[in-house]
Amino acid sequence: MAKLRRTIVSNIYSALENSEFSLRDFKVDFEETKQFVHIQFLPFPEYKFEITERNVARRNIADMLNQPEADYR
Repeated sequence: MAKLRRTIVSNIYSALENSEFSLRDFKVDFEETKQFVHIQFLPFPEYKFEITERNVARRNIADMLNQPEADYR
């Protein structure tokens, strides 16, 4: 899996620091097995955000026309 550039990692931390919450309110993991980044909101652990890599090399025109709904978990 490709590694995230330091500027991207810095931008993620900066966005969290500039939010309504403290950086201590989040658990941030980079470069996990399936995710580029996994962010969990510690006061409510069920609230999490992930950026994952998908294999798009096998897509065909039918797949492109029938886009699945975004997975907001």
